[in-house]
Amino acid sequence: MTSPRRRLGAAFKRAVRSARVRALLALGAVVSIGATGTLAYWTDTVEVSGATLTTGTLDLQVNGADPYTGFTALSLTGMYPGTSSAGILTVQNVGSIPLSYTMTSGSSTTTLSPLTLKVTADTSVTNDGTLNQTCPGTALAGTGGPLPPSGIATARTLQPGTSQTLCLQVTLGTDSPDTAQGRSSNITFTLTGTQLP
Repeated sequence: MTSPRRRLGAAFKRAVRSARVRALLALGAVVSIGATGTLAYWTDTVEVSGATLTTGTLDLQVNGADPYTGFTALSLTGMYPGTSSAGILTVQNVGSIPLSYTMTSGSSTTTLSPLTLKVTADTSVTNDGTLNQTCPGTALAGTGGPLPPSGIATARTLQPGTSQTLCLQVTLGTDSPDTAQGRSSNITFTLTGTQLP
């Protein structure tokens, strides 16, 4: 027969074990509810639209045209060594993005030589009453030289909607040989516009 003391001890052990089990079960229930609760959070998404990207335009023109084929102001008949012919061009950026431009020159023949080019920012040509037409201003940096191929080597900048006036002066050198008499050259200029970075 077991003593009351042993029975009491066994009952106490059962009570302690039972309390531990209940505590573990209760903790498990809380953890389970908490884990299940995180899966129940509501969510929502928002789509953003309506953005449109449109490219700009790069459009370089001369005297309002592209190409410009009517540059007769530089034409001169009866030139002799030391005389010059000059004409005005207006370079325009009619596009929507800033650009820089350069210019080169060409000639259909090389029989009329030596020819040199001067480029200024003058808006008018000076005529001395003879065959001599000149651009009186100072030559722009990075311009001029033997024609062809000289022009504008140092790029010039044009913002959208702006223009620049150029005066082009072509001079027949004083050392032009006798074989240049009665000859002619068709001069062309090519302007190249490049977008600014």
